[in-house]
Amino acid sequence: MTFVPLRSDLIQKILELRNDPSENKQWVGEVNYVVEGKKEQRYLLLTECCLYLMTKTFIKGNFEISQIESIFDILDASCNKDELTLKFKNATYQFILPESASLMTLIYTQYRYLLYQINVNTLPGVQYIPAADKIEQPTKRPPNILLHRYISASISKKTEIEKPVVQILSAYDQNPRKSFTFKNFDLVNSAAVFFALSMEGQIRYLIFDNFTPQTLGQIVSWVLTAANRFFAVTFRNYETANFEGLANRRSPHNHVNTVNLYNCKSEFVTNLISHLKAATYSLESLVIQTMEFSESLSKNFVNALQNFAIFNNLSCLAFIDCKSTTGLIDFSLEVIRSKPTLRSLNMESCNIDVCQMLIELGRSQSQIQCLVLRKNFGKTTMSIDEAISHSLLQVDVGECDWTADALTAFFTAICRWTRKMPLALIVDGCKPTKIWSQVFSSLPIESFRPVITELNLSNNLFDSRTFEKLLRFIDTQSPLLSNSQTKLMHLAINHCFKEFDVESCLDQLIKFFTVRELWGLEICDTTDSQKTDILTKFISSLTEIPRLTSLSISGNVFSNSAARALANFIQESLSIAELCLDKTGIKESDQLVWIYDLLLSSTHILSFNRPIEDLVPIAHFNEVKKINQKLAMKRQLSTTNQRLSLFLSLSGDFATRVPRPIEMDSDELIPEQQNTSELLFEQNFVNPVPSLFTLASLNSIDMSVDPLASMVTEYIATSGRYGIVPPTAPPPEAPKTQFALPVIFSTMQLQDEVDPDADDLDFDPNETDLTEISALLGAKLKEDAPQLSVMRPAPKWTDRKTMMTIPLVEFTAE
Repeated sequence: MTFVPLRSDLIQKILELRNDPSENKQWVGEVNYVVEGKKEQRYLLLTECCLYLMTKTFIKGNFEISQIESIFDILDASCNKDELTLKFKNATYQFILPESASLMTLIYTQYRYLLYQINVNTLPGVQYIPAADKIEQPTKRPPNILLHRYISASISKKTEIEKPVVQILSAYDQNPRKSFTFKNFDLVNSAAVFFALSMEGQIRYLIFDNFTPQTLGQIVSWVLTAANRFFAVTFRNYETANFEGLANRRSPHNHVNTVNLYNCKSEFVTNLISHLKAATYSLESLVIQTMEFSESLSKNFVNALQNFAIFNNLSCLAFIDCKSTTGLIDFSLEVIRSKPTLRSLNMESCNIDVCQMLIELGRSQSQIQCLVLRKNFGKTTMSIDEAISHSLLQVDVGECDWTADALTAFFTAICRWTRKMPLALIVDGCKPTKIWSQVFSSLPIESFRPVITELNLSNNLFDSRTFEKLLRFIDTQSPLLSNSQTKLMHLAINHCFKEFDVESCLDQLIKFFTVRELWGLEICDTTDSQKTDILTKFISSLTEIPRLTSLSISGNVFSNSAARALANFIQESLSIAELCLDKTGIKESDQLVWIYDLLLSSTHILSFNRPIEDLVPIAHFNEVKKINQKLAMKRQLSTTNQRLSLFLSLSGDFATRVPRPIEMDSDELIPEQQNTSELLFEQNFVNPVPSLFTLASLNSIDMSVDPLASMVTEYIATSGRYGIVPPTAPPPEAPKTQFALPVIFSTMQLQDEVDPDADDLDFDPNETDLTEISALLGAKLKEDAPQLSVMRPAPKWTDRKTMMTIPLVEFTAE
């Protein structure tokens, strides 16, 4: 038989039979199909997701599909001259064609395409093919990869390809993000959809918006109990749903720890909680938005918190825009009493008096550490004997309506009492803005103690006189030559100065902190195009602030002289390590490229934000690709939680752990590249412990950044390069002889702290011997660490002669 290339019109008719127009032709042609020793004429079409076997119909020039095989189902392929044998799960095909070797290579290429960033050994139902490893995987995310995986999975599982699913998967492929939304349609077959989603390593948040309520139980069971990579799931706008089929046990590879209920009816919530009664796993965070708690729902909810295993480890709870027939403050206090393990409480937009809530919380002796009361009001005047709970590490009362007396009493209740632990206070966007002058004038600052470690007063407008009064208050929180562990170290005053008082306020700020230590300063959205000279003068004066480590200066309009002043400051500063810069207002593309390239080339700048608004308009420049490569080598900016953890460690408190922020819906874009230094600690180290250098070569992991883990990474990359890499997980048995433990690992988390259900080790951090070990490590670290002082210049961390080494402490385990 002679093989003749197909005419373009015939190829077009074959392409019309594809499952979806997004499938691209990889190979198409005429073949001989060998069946029981006989040769039959067939036509093959290979796309990214499947192989079509077609025959000609009686109507001239038309084709029909006789068989479709999914690329996921291929088991093996071999060729011998013109003969090609393809083994699939349910069939084996033998073809004769001149391009057999080329077709086999293309099939393996599509196999590698579908398995982009996937370890096939962890994918159920897909055969590992050693011969395909010779073909390199794509370096970037292939177009329409999620849609093609769904189509291939649907063919493999012999389920219908549903049009609504095709539409939302296609939309996601055009704009990949970390959240995925199913909205307002009924799903017939869920297996293929969630098989494809489980291969998406970057999707972290699932949102179900009135989605397939009649079969929601099977889908929720897959999300909450099956192996996947999600962190949180959100249910929106449900009145009722069927939760039949909800499993009670979960896979050890499931890490969903947050459930968000948004605008759902009481019947839906009651039904969901009742079906979770028998669950043997636990959640960490629960968010309830836009809901009214009836008396019966309130009782059922409190009872579930006390008795259901699903809430045993609940540490974060949020009521956002909620109401209660029994009073939300009383209801929340009942919840706190019923759940002593709660560490974070969010009651945003709940129309409650924040002062009354703080009073009741202090009286209840709760262990809440992070309290968010944004968008409420403050009217109750706290008495002189009232104090906020000493367990609080973060209080957020931003965007609240205040009376002057209530706000004055609020600051007094915080600052009149000595604290052992740091406190981050967020009072941004208060209303009305005119009360600040009266408040600062009324504060009894003579009796105040330095207790506010981080203060955020952004979006409150101050004139020069009001700002002078603010500095008098800050003087109580950052006294001269103070060694207090709770003094002010981070100040955020974004968009705070009135137009005609900017220069005066900035001069006062520099003069004030010239003789004080300040680690972090946020001063965004302060100067416009008419005040570039003021910005240049301010940036040039930043070198006078001792130990300034973190600077956020986005939203200020830069002139060429201001950009040069910033570059000089970065080069001259001995302490700056974090920089946040965006929306600079620089119009010249060359100047914009120059300033970012210069700043990112500074080796002592460890953290840098992604300047999206500045770089997007010039994204087509080749220089921007180099800037993006340098950005990928920088860490993320530190968060309030990370800074609080650092302040606790510096004060010698290694036992208190700051609760992680609640995982809310994220509309964040998926980054093209990831920092390799972040990959080392984005795995849970369990027995057997995988090689850290193997983990460093991976590029499909995405979890939160931890400062301690970054230190571990740096230690491995330097000290560990020419020696033995230190342990990253506790030994399975206590050693019988002395051993050395680097102090850098003194605050590491054990596996049973990360995953209480793992039962790997029985570890009690409050045991006497472990407490003594922690104290010994802390004392040794303090003893050998360099003493910082405003009277002496800071050590040069980049100078090898003065570089601090990591000491070892020897102790014997009994």
